[in-house]
This record gives sequence, C-alpha cells and structure tokens, in this order.
Amino acid sequence: MTRLDPNPHSPHADADPQYRHLFPTPVFFPSPPPGALALAGCMALAVVPEGPLVEADPDGELPEGLCPACVTAMRGGEPPARPVSTCRACQSPTRHDGLCALCRQEAHAKWWPTRDAQSAPAGQALAPLPPEFGPAIPSKDSPYYPTQITVVCDHCGAEDTGDYMVREDMTRAERLAVARQRLVETKGWESTADGDDFCPEHAAPST
Repeated sequence: MTRLDPNPHSPHADADPQYRHLFPTPVFFPSPPPGALALAGCMALAVVPEGPLVEADPDGELPEGLCPACVTAMRGGEPPARPVSTCRACQSPTRHDGLCALCRQEAHAKWWPTRDAQSAPAGQALAPLPPEFGPAIPSKDSPYYPTQITVVCDHCGAEDTGDYMVREDMTRAERLAVARQRLVETKGWESTADGDDFCPEHAAPST
C-alpha cells in the first residue's frame, strides 16, 4: 500500500509532523491553496501540499501515513480535545499551544517565501497523492481557506469556536469580523459597533 510523506514543513505549524493531514473543505468553498497554513481535520494547523488536492472516501481504503485523528474526524468521530491557553502574541484564547491560529498563519505567510533558503527537517519531502486516494478536486486560484476563530462573550466569557473562510491578506480584525457576523446571522449573538460580543443568553432582544 502507498505510504504518504508528511505535509511540508513550517515552524509555525502545530500539527503532528510525522503524518499527512486531511483538510476539510466545506461544500461550495474552494480547497485551501498550496503553501497555506490551514486547519486540518485533527483541529491542528498544517501546510497544504503543492499540486491538486484529492477527495478522500471515508469508506474506502486509505493510504498509510495519514493522521489518525484526521481520519477519525473524516469518518464522523471527534478529534482529540486540545487544551485552551492564551496566545502569547495577541492574548486571545487558543487551542494551538500558546499561539493562536491567526498569529501562526500571519507568521507562516511571512516565513513561507523564505523557506528555500532554510533547510527542512528530514522526512518532510512532499510526495504527490496517488490516484487511488480518490477523485481529483481541481485546484483553484482562490485565496480563501478555512481557519479556526474563537469569539468570546464579553459578559460571561462563553466561547464559540468555528471554521471560517479567510484570506492571507486579511488583518486579524477583518478575520474576526467574519466570525462575528456569522454568529450574529446564524446563532443569535450580538456584536456592537464598539467591538463587544454577547452570546445568545446575554444578547439584547431583537426589535
């Protein structure tokens, strides 16, 4: 059976470097672009490999070398719970080992163009996915990719963490605005012009 090499190296990735990771692609959204640091099925960040991504069949035979947690999530299970900490750069809550997804992605975007001048750890060479892994998904030039964002209620501290489509050139505030608007539209949250967020329990009644 074919064994896949791990994802490309990035010092800002927090996914297990010994595995190839799977990237969830919501319906009607493009797949993350090659080289981006994107949220994998295991809820950690990994670099998207070069070349077209392919769609994995949850019920089919899978190549060796895939992240077990990603496979579990793809098949409807829950990935391992990741502890919550505070981002040392922006002080926001995070499940990415002391540095939030946005800060990791911003640092990766700056580092990625310089990667050829730096040596990657052994075992990080990229091999293309084999055809038997599934039908090909055409690669797209869209700059959007999914990332994990947490919004915190300013009244009680309740958190809502979800995956949102963003671009690498968006600022942290612009990415947060995407999540805030989505929570207002779909989950009954309230976001004020002053930048405060309130969960459904503490949101002002609709008029």
